[in-house]
Formats: sequence, structure tokens, C-alpha cells
Amino acid sequence: MLGVRNELGPEPIAKLEHLLGEFALQMLILGLAITPLRRVLRINLFKFRRVIGLIAFGYVFLHVLTWALLDIGDLNRIWADVMKRPYITIGMLGFLGLIPLALTSNNFAQRRLGARWRQLHRLTYGICILGGLHFVMLRKG
Repeated sequence: MLGVRNELGPEPIAKLEHLLGEFALQMLILGLAITPLRRVLRINLFKFRRVIGLIAFGYVFLHVLTWALLDIGDLNRIWADVMKRPYITIGMLGFLGLIPLALTSNNFAQRRLGARWRQLHRLTYGICILGGLHFVMLRKG
């Protein structure tokens, strides 16, 4: 919709990247907020946690895809950017950490992994910190 209404500004790819990244971070934080919200509101919100996490992953994936394909566009330059810019290195680590979480966000994986599933999904806290650090470092420039 932003493109149709000409609201992406003079750098539409950068604007799209930032919007996707910000929404992804918001969804990650919302997913982590489910437990405290459940305690405060006294309603079961756990049924929404998986879908919120998968939505967050989807937006992170689109954020990375927009950066890699539309902004950079060359595999060698992508690697160079990851190695050169600490905020991109941190963001990429967060993205790579989300992949196994997204792949195991299903009942089959939960049963198959047993107690290890919970340990794996506790990585979400650290990944969210990486996402926040990526965001802050980008803003500070």
C-alpha cells in the first residue's frame, strides 16, 4: 500500500527494509510478551505464540530477502557486507538462529525433540536481543 500511495520516499528499498525489520522485531517482542501478558490478563494466550513467532520469522525472512536481493543483489557483496558491518553481522546471526526455531515450530518436532525442543526455543530470548541490538546499532549509525 505504501508504494501505491507513494509513501516509500526517495529510497523505497531502504524504507521497505526498515518497515519489514521493525515489524519483525515488534512481533518477536510480542511473542516473548505472551507469558507476562497471560499472568497479568489471566487469559490463555499461548495458542497465539506459535503463529506470532512464525509471523515474526516471515517478516525477518522478507527483511533479509529485501536487503539481499533488492538492496545488495550480489552474493559476494552480501558476504562482504555481513563481514564489514557489525550491525549486519548481528542481524544475520539472529536470522540464522531463527531458522531452526521456525523449522521446529510444529507438533511433530515438539514431540520428536522432547525436552530439547524447549531448550532450543529458549534461544528466542537471545535472538530477540540480537534483533534489538541490530536495530539500535542501525539507528545510531
